[in-house]
Amino acid sequence: MARGNTMWDVSRWFHMAQDTFGDRVRDMGIFIDNHDQARFLEIATMTYGAPTALIMLDNALVLLHTWIGIPYLYYGTEQDMMGTQDPDCRRPLWQYGGYNTESERYQLIKKLNALRAKMPFDTLDQAEGEWSDHIYSFMRGDRVLSVISNGQSSIKVQSRFPANARVCDYLEPSHCVNVGSGGAFDVVLSNNKPRIFVKESDL
Repeated sequence: MARGNTMWDVSRWFHMAQDTFGDRVRDMGIFIDNHDQARFLEIATMTYGAPTALIMLDNALVLLHTWIGIPYLYYGTEQDMMGTQDPDCRRPLWQYGGYNTESERYQLIKKLNALRAKMPFDTLDQAEGEWSDHIYSFMRGDRVLSVISNGQSSIKVQSRFPANARVCDYLEPSHCVNVGSGGAFDVVLSNNKPRIFVKESDL
C-alpha cells in the first residue's frame, strides 16, 4: 500500500499465507514498520504526498490490527514518525517530538487495541470479501468486517452479518447501515479512510 501497489497484492499475500501455513497463519507476526527498512509513512509520503500518506497509514493500521495473525507495532508509528533505512528509522522517539497521546494515530491505535481486546480475534477465521484494484474487504468470523482503500471510495460487500442486522463503523460509531438479504450492504468511505463494521450491539 505504501508504494502504490494494488489490492491484488493484499489478496495474493492472504492466499499465499493460507496455502503455506494453514491454521498456523494465526500465529504469524505481521507488521508495517521495522528497524531495518524505511518507515511506511516515509515511503507513502514519497508515493502519494503528505496528506494522502496519512490516510494510507490509517488504512495500513486497520489492516495490521484486524488481519489474521499477531500485530507488531513499531515505536514511533503512533507519532507519525518517518525515516529512511537504518539508522534513520531508529531515531530516538524523544528527539522526534515526544510522547503525544492525543495524536490522530495514537488515538486510532488506542481504538484498535480496544477492539482487539473486545473481540476474540485469536479464534476468528478470516475470509476474503469483495475487492478491486483500489479497495479490499475481509471478514473475521461473523463479527468484524474491515474495508481498506488506496483510492476507491465505495463497494458493495457480501458479509457474514445476518440479514436485517444493524452494523456500525467501530471507528465512527454514528455511521450505521442495515444489512440486506444474504448479508449484503453498500460501503461508502469518507475520503478513502478505512471502516470496521461490527454489529451495533458490539460497539
